[in-house]
Amino acid sequence: MNNMLTECSFKVSKDYFGKSYKNIDMKLFELFKSGSVNLELFDFLTVENRELGQIFGIPKIHKDEKCSPIHPVVSRPKTKTVTISSYLDEILNHLVQSTEFYLKDSCDFFSLS
Repeated sequence: MNNMLTECSFKVSKDYFGKSYKNIDMKLFELFKSGSVNLELFDFLTVENRELGQIFGIPKIHKDEKCSPIHPVVSRPKTKTVTISSYLDEILNHLVQSTEFYLKDSCDFFSLS
């Protein structure tokens, strides 16, 4: 991460992501075989035509004028984990919203006072 913040560009091995994606596929298949995940959900979570995500930085210009720190942003619309993330978000969102500490947005926060 430090290299990303100081260098203009750097390379990441595709082999690293291939191994990670293979581990995800194996875990999903184990869940399917054990009956924890049905075929419809397994098909949804399994992404065949995947791409690597992209990471880029947006300078925090309100901080230091001479050497602005970078706010890292990850773009992942066609990655292996995007469907898993959306599925978990759907499940966890209901749980989070039911807690007494949940704030929907800044308007919700300001209505507390």
